[in-house]
Amino acid sequence: MNPRDAIILCQPDSMKSCCVCCGLFNYRDISKDNLERRLGNSPGSIVDNDSIDEKPQKYQHDIRDVTSHICRYQGFVSVNRPGCTLHPHISGIDERDRSLYGSRICQDYLCPAHTILNTRRKKLLISMVKEWYEYSIAILDPDSFIWILNELNEIFCGNFPDDRTDTINPLIVKCLSLHGAYLSRKEIPLFHYALSEYNQYKSEFTVANNMTEIKDIRRLLNVLL
Repeated sequence: MNPRDAIILCQPDSMKSCCVCCGLFNYRDISKDNLERRLGNSPGSIVDNDSIDEKPQKYQHDIRDVTSHICRYQGFVSVNRPGCTLHPHISGIDERDRSLYGSRICQDYLCPAHTILNTRRKKLLISMVKEWYEYSIAILDPDSFIWILNELNEIFCGNFPDDRTDTINPLIVKCLSLHGAYLSRKEIPLFHYALSEYNQYKSEFTVANNMTEIKDIRRLLNVLL
């Protein structure tokens, strides 16, 4: 599959978005509260520039991988939507060259989730998950999102009932939130820019390789039986 022929996951709708590739999940504490505080502490999100962290990497004890960049220009571009505060759709002009990677790299890059998730799974993710944090967890670790979908397929014999979305969608969000809690306990880098690196290291953090987490997620989904 050519990811450029598929749905772009970065800003899929007006309700949520993802900026995982900006380094957000490279903080050691990836709890929703901490990341929302970080997103609120960006040049595009606050008025008092004195409180901006010019170089997040200087606080190395807070970082998972000090060799991976955390962009200071990521922030909330609207309610529940993190993104690039320098993007022309936000600021009116393209100011992304002020960032480390610049406009061209930011414009051209697509994360591994764009290749791993097929069109159907992308549509399910966008329709099922409305909150930015759980949505970002699925993009950070798409194989785990696929694992959760496969569990649902087993429960419903491959056919998601249209009249159960009010029940199913909140459970998907709970599963992703639970996975985020498990990921936060890991000390390793979680986001990998290249598909090959994601495939190399995913065994260290995906749901399928954690029996305790598998049991916890199945316990959540059993209410559908």
